[in-house]
Amino acid sequence: MQKKDITMTSRLSSILAASTLLAAPLIGHDEHTIYGFVEPLHGAQRVEVKAGRRVTETYVKEGEPVKAGQLLAKLDCQEETLECNIIKAKADVVRVGLENAEDTLRRQEELFAKDVISEHEVTQSRLNRDAAAARFEVCKRELELAEYKLRDFDVSAPKDGKLYRFALKVNAIVPEADPIVIGAPQLGVRLWANPMKCLGLCDAQDLHIHLACASHQATSFKGHILRRSLLLLDDNPAAPTTEKGERFQELVVALEDSEATLPIGVVVTAHPIEEVASAPSLESIEDNL
Repeated sequence: MQKKDITMTSRLSSILAASTLLAAPLIGHDEHTIYGFVEPLHGAQRVEVKAGRRVTETYVKEGEPVKAGQLLAKLDCQEETLECNIIKAKADVVRVGLENAEDTLRRQEELFAKDVISEHEVTQSRLNRDAAAARFEVCKRELELAEYKLRDFDVSAPKDGKLYRFALKVNAIVPEADPIVIGAPQLGVRLWANPMKCLGLCDAQDLHIHLACASHQATSFKGHILRRSLLLLDDNPAAPTTEKGERFQELVVALEDSEATLPIGVVVTAHPIEEVASAPSLESIEDNL
């Protein structure tokens, strides 16, 4: 790799490490290299977790598969639980008051039927019962809201997938930057390339994918183009641009299952396998001499 490419690769690694997870990389203006990064094939989803809260329990580990609705962790919610218990106790008191008001109304109606009391007394008992019922409905709504808020402290998986990031630890404070990321089990690569570089590429074409991050062992992988943006039709504002202002074309490449252990966010470069196959061999060079 030329010095310019090495410098560009180091710059890309630094940018991706500091940027938001899975954001489009800033490629710069190298118009001859296809750059990108590793991500779950069908995208990743961040799981919303209350930042600043203490983790009390964890039930999974990074890299494990999870099911939609599966409980991943619990957060400290002592204050919210206490508030919920107070509202519940209040609702119990109001409920008992409603039951007493209903019993009183029932007795008053029986006495009125025997001409023991006046209609006014029955009407007053009915009003008291209605007021108690209204107070109980308010308490029920308050309790439902308090219990709903408590669910935010039970961290669950929003969908089936693999835990590509799980940064929650028992008794530690929840970090603010994407502590949990879930994605499809199969990995892919999102690439950006100069439109002119893509003219010779076709759908399902095989590519060589190279890790370009110095913190990982230099390794090559095989993948094939799954889909790509259409020139002039898919105007992606997130795509980098060339020095002439032309948008890079986006390519999504599917990696083989054996690459499922690659960390997401790692910067890669790519080139068609045909470019390697078309390179002259040592034997052909000797034959031409």
